[in-house]
Formats: sequence, C-alpha cells, structure tokens
Amino acid sequence: MSTRKLSLVVLSGLAFALVFLVSACGNTSNTPPTPQSGTVGVSSAGTAPIVVLSPTTPAQSNSSPTANTPSTSNTPSSQPQFVALADRALALGQVSKGPGADSSSTAISITVTIKNTSTASIKNQATFYQLIGAEGDTFGTQSSVTTGFYSPIAPGQERTGTIVFQVPTGAVRGLRLLFRPEVATDTLLLSLRV
Repeated sequence: MSTRKLSLVVLSGLAFALVFLVSACGNTSNTPPTPQSGTVGVSSAGTAPIVVLSPTTPAQSNSSPTANTPSTSNTPSSQPQFVALADRALALGQVSKGPGADSSSTAISITVTIKNTSTASIKNQATFYQLIGAEGDTFGTQSSVTTGFYSPIAPGQERTGTIVFQVPTGAVRGLRLLFRPEVATDTLLLSLRV
C-alpha cells in the first residue's frame, strides 16, 4: 500500500471518528436550550477589616477606646494589646514562638482575652482566629487551646485563653492575627510582635 493510500485511509478514519464524536456530544432531543431568567441584585462593597498596626494597651486606653484610634506608641510584646469593638473588647497578651510539631514548623502562642461589652451573649469560636502571613497565606490550624476558651460569653463576662498555631518556619516573620467574629464589622487584622 502506498503512502498516499495509507494517508487517505487514516484521514478517512479520523473524519469518521470526528463525525461520531460530534454526533455523540450533540443535543439528541433537537430542542433549543431554554433561556434562564432571574434578577441580578446591586452588589455592594464588603466590609474591610479594621487594621490595627499598633493597638493601645489597657493602661493607655480610656473607658471607651475605639479600634480606629490606636496609640502610636511602641508597646513591648509583654504588654497586652487592647482593641474595643461594638460588642466586645479584644486584648492580646503574650505572643511567643517555640518549637513546632515537626522540623519545618514553628508554634506561635497567643494569649487572648475577650470581654463581652454588650447586653447579649456573644460567640467565641475557633473559626474566628486565623494567622495571616506576610505573603497573604492563611494559617488556621490550631494545635492546642486553653480548655473551655471556645464557648459563648455572657454579657459583662470575659474569657482568657492561649491559642497555639502551627506555622511553617519560613512564614513566621510579619504574622498578623485575623479576628473575624460573627459580626462582620468587628473584623480585625492585628500585627503580631513575634
């Protein structure tokens, strides 16, 4: 068989296979597609987190500090960082690092105090706390937490606990705590001094 005849046989076979595939993928009911209807709502901008680069400490705060007016002083990492929100106050105590679960990770320990400043119970859940790396990576895996820390907080009550995150050692510099509670406008992004 010549090369030309072989080429014609191969091309004929490919053409037949292509026709078969196209007919198999086609609409077998021969009905046109049904247009879908609906309404598109007006989109609105989301709520950005409150970014606190240098939060106030309890000794520097007045009776009703706001998260939008933090102190510009440099507080040592041993001093708690305090931020007041609409229905709660968040204080970061000691932030430290230690050996991680394996050779490629570092344990970041953060002592957190949440005080309910409202007249209703507020939630306190593990999903509210995440670490954000300098490159934008998110670390939510918590290897340990103080027993009983994650539970609702009654009006006027506060709860303190230590959360330990496992973070890749290369991502330790420039960490921030993302606190995202059930109230979107209370979302905070707090710089950590590790």
